[in-house]
Amino acid sequence: MLITMSDKEIQRLAVLQDVRDHRITQVRAAEILNLSTRQITRLLQKLNQDGVSGMAHASRGQPGHRRHDDLLKSKC
Repeated sequence: MLITMSDKEIQRLAVLQDVRDHRITQVRAAEILNLSTRQITRLLQKLNQDGVSGMAHASRGQPGHRRHDDLLKSKC
């Protein structure tokens, strides 16, 4: 399965993998990513539970909620 990730998500993943491998602390990761330590804990849980795909934004690839119907588009 191919996962599309932004540069920000790739950097976030790299930092979280460093935390998981005990190369840096959660406090240092929070400073690098400009997040709270609680958010780092939450992201680590998501990484452990869902793997790399858990780091990609969940609504990526989904149609927008403000999208117009195809029928309405064809009338214009």
